Amino acid sequence: MLASGLAGGLLACQLIVGVKDDDGAPRPDAAAPEAGEASAPCVLHKAPEPPTNGGGMGKGGLVYYALERLVIAPAEDAGAESVIGYDLDDRCTGLPTARSDAPCVTPDGGGLVTDEDGGVDNSLRRIFGSLSLLSSDTSDPGAAFFNKAIRAGTRTVLIALGDYNGEPDDTEVNVALFASEGLLPARDGGPVGDGLDEWTHTGVTQFLPAGPFLPVTGYVTRSVLVTRRADLVVAFGGFLLTLHDASITATIDPSGPGHLVNGTISGRAVADEVLAAAGQIPIENNYCLVSSFTGIKSSICDHRDLVHPDASPSETCDSVSVGIGFVAVRAVAKDVIKDASVEACAPLTCSP
Repeated sequence: MLASGLAGGLLACQLIVGVKDDDGAPRPDAAAPEAGEASAPCVLHKAPEPPTNGGGMGKGGLVYYALERLVIAPAEDAGAESVIGYDLDDRCTGLPTARSDAPCVTPDGGGLVTDEDGGVDNSLRRIFGSLSLLSSDTSDPGAAFFNKAIRAGTRTVLIALGDYNGEPDDTEVNVALFASEGLLPARDGGPVGDGLDEWTHTGVTQFLPAGPFLPVTGYVTRSVLVTRRADLVVAFGGFLLTLHDASITATIDPSGPGHLVNGTISGRAVADEVLAAAGQIPIENNYCLVSSFTGIKSSICDHRDLVHPDASPSETCDSVSVGIGFVAVRAVAKDVIKDASVEACAPLTCSP
């Protein structure tokens, strides 16, 4: 049930999505330009703007896409996938550019978390870039943990797209996200990816999902789907996390069964909520007892790099930035099911 209202900080932790130092720690403060030295402009990487002409609102039906693959902490030489996310705070923190200041005060114990090119904010990549607990796949351990479940057909996330006119431009569409607890019928081979895979889902009636997972609005420009920034509930099995000021973008590829490619989920997750979500990850039957959890907590808390948009720069950072890549394929939503439930660990916070 990645729902309106997908994930992050921890989306990698329960199917779970930076340039980082080798040890994954935040970088020290970037050197400020010498006096009289001109700073390069801070050209921010933002989601595409709405179409300016043509492409009236469509009244198309509701179609579903199932996540086929997540990308959370790719190798730095992974080409287009090496940078995931968007600028979330209107600055290029720590880069040798204009407006390189941080949006909030770095918490004790953490260094300045430097943005990627274009001011892209993505602490999640740093947090999971060196995480070996979730998977032995060192190329992207957090995503590998989730992708294994997707390939097995035991879980995925469904993206519902409604009111799309099918053209390169559409000024108003609706998008919602739902958790799936597996294929129907369950089969050993996993999903085929032919557009006919049938997945369970968490319910939708006249495009109004049950519970708090209301659709978000968006648009399509030059075949790129963009949701307007809003709170977005990310769910995968019992994992549940709210991303604030979040957006989803993806290129709509109609070839074959139909895909969403070059997808990105970007937003801000409150660090304490990320810790609570981490406690819902069923590793070794009870993740709360995993000895590495203390180290993961430290990594999450040390990488806090954002604060709510109305805060002043003098406030302490309380959130981590999230950037998750994905590819999805057309699918069929069948059989409404209840959300999976798990027993959460004792509450954890970044407070001493």
